[in-house]
Amino acid sequence: MTKSFHLSLRILNIIILVSTLVIFQFKIDHTNIYTIFTLVIPSILVTYSEVNQKQYPKITALSFVFILIAYMYFPINVIDIISYNYWPFILIGSLFFFLRPRTEYMAAYLYLYMGCYLYLFFSTGWEANGNPILLFRDFYFSEEWFIFYSQYKLLMLIGAFGLHLLIAIIRKEYIPNNIFNFIASMITWPIAFIGIAIVGYLYGVYLTVYTYINIFRKNVKPYKGMRNDAEQPAIEKYIFWKAFKDANIVMKTAFHENKENWKRVKTNLFRHKRVYGSVITVFIKVSSYASILTLVLVGQSLLIIISLVYFATISLYSLPVILFWKICYYTDKFFRKWNHVKTVCPSCYESSELPVYHCSNCHSKHTDLVPGKYGILKRTCQCGQRLPATYFNGRKDLHASCPSCCNRDMSHESTPITIPIIGGSNSGKTSFLLAAVGQLAEYSKSLGVKVRYPNKFLESKVDSYYSNLSAGIRPEKTNNRQKPAECVGLKHSKWHTEKMIYLYDPAGETFENSSDFKKQKYLSYYDASILILDPFSSPSIREKMNLTKTWNSVDFEDIFDLFLLELQESYGVKAHEKIKKPIAILINKMDQKLNFQIGEETMKQISVASDTEPVEEITHQQCIDLLSSMGLNNFLRKVDSKFSNYRFFASSSISDQNNSSGKLLTWLLTEKNKSWKKIEKSL
Repeated sequence: MTKSFHLSLRILNIIILVSTLVIFQFKIDHTNIYTIFTLVIPSILVTYSEVNQKQYPKITALSFVFILIAYMYFPINVIDIISYNYWPFILIGSLFFFLRPRTEYMAAYLYLYMGCYLYLFFSTGWEANGNPILLFRDFYFSEEWFIFYSQYKLLMLIGAFGLHLLIAIIRKEYIPNNIFNFIASMITWPIAFIGIAIVGYLYGVYLTVYTYINIFRKNVKPYKGMRNDAEQPAIEKYIFWKAFKDANIVMKTAFHENKENWKRVKTNLFRHKRVYGSVITVFIKVSSYASILTLVLVGQSLLIIISLVYFATISLYSLPVILFWKICYYTDKFFRKWNHVKTVCPSCYESSELPVYHCSNCHSKHTDLVPGKYGILKRTCQCGQRLPATYFNGRKDLHASCPSCCNRDMSHESTPITIPIIGGSNSGKTSFLLAAVGQLAEYSKSLGVKVRYPNKFLESKVDSYYSNLSAGIRPEKTNNRQKPAECVGLKHSKWHTEKMIYLYDPAGETFENSSDFKKQKYLSYYDASILILDPFSSPSIREKMNLTKTWNSVDFEDIFDLFLLELQESYGVKAHEKIKKPIAILINKMDQKLNFQIGEETMKQISVASDTEPVEEITHQQCIDLLSSMGLNNFLRKVDSKFSNYRFFASSSISDQNNSSGKLLTWLLTEKNKSWKKIEKSL
């Protein structure tokens, strides 16, 4: 900048020198003598000084004195002045001795002087026809220039001093505090005070606005990519909280920087004196204190107004967006809550509101795929893939996994109906499960409900079960105490969500000790339960029927007690509290010695004779009567005191011609799910 500034001054000096010589034209007469002292000598001196970096205080003082004389006598005739009075010689001698302005002052004076002349010439004198050079010279002695010169000659001297100081500030030159500078400052300061104060005020406003814009540009950058500290592998929508956060940062930083600005301006006042000297510092102080006052009062107020406008703008823009987000978020949340939508892991038994969804392109994990700051209806993954963010627009169809064990089997959103099957070893739980699933599938088709097997292996097991049933081949015994749940999906045109039945069938040994019982986490959120009774596991029944054979299954009463105890200890069910969740109690193996009492044929005969009660109600009562007759009244009292909704069923371990297993499962669905009940009633 310094080199280019010096080059500019040199070019300007040469232009003025050429213009001066055009006016002078080397004609020395009594009317042109003053141009030698007021233009020619100062122009040559200034040009030479700029090139050689030398000062000529005596010559500049003499030139300055002649300029003053020319201001008093215009045009000047030296011979007439000498013949008229001797006092100009005294004035010249005094001023020459005391006033020694710097060459830079003479340069500033010439810049202003010739600038005014060129402006007036091109605006008035240039319109005449003729030789431009002669016009340029003649206009210098014209009446127009004389009038202008006479009116503004004092302002030219004062303005030249101000311009001289400004050039020194730009060039960072030290101005000595001599007599000339002192007198010029005393004359200039009162006149320039208001102008300098206005400059300081404008500088303060400029600093405030520039600081705010600079801070805004550095901090406000709406993200086009994913942030490094993003909670989700997705691109955050800027108009949400990030816009307000940035606005808050910009506001706080701007107020802090504005305070630092006036501190820096104040600190620079002490540096100015060492750099420029006291002459320039006097003028800088006026401007600096005006700037400080502006930064403290106007600047702070201006920042408050800008911040309020900024916050109001983003608020007005983001308000409908945030409102739409809230509507979508709570609509999605209310829909899930109303329809009991959540995810249940069949492997680790964890239940959560949402699974972990995976991007179909890059397989990134999205743990909270709901309307929010990453997108309302859809969010953009880090790879650029658009993912639906609500249940309505396809979120449920994305690949999902369990938040706990990362299992991807059956971890998507649905309306789960979790049903644990509780019973001892060899009680027939697996046979019941396969029979119930098969019978439910057939019954569902008659209701117009579509059945889906998420695990195709279950479908093949059901088919194998029925094909082996006629041969009397029973399913293999379950040995896994943490067996994954068997799942069956049900869909209907009148349902908003898919109903997913989770049937838990761990090994019977699981329910025979409290430590394994506690591992069954599904008991914390189960919807209904099935208790499979092996009647011959009860010592009381074996004694009544004179069965001497030792039974390798734990008494179902003990299992039932452990079940109640676990609900009380781990899941907060109080001792005197009735459980509202329905429980279906199935007395299994009715084909073995008990068929004559509550077997399928017996129940049909009683139902036909009654002609009023359905078979299910009769079976329920007959089961209670059977257990009562076998001395199990204590068990019946426990069931009645702990459960407000229960029903007994009876089934064969080999043949289930009356579809008792399917009816049991259907009864639980009817009791637990209103939508299922509506479909049955509509038929």
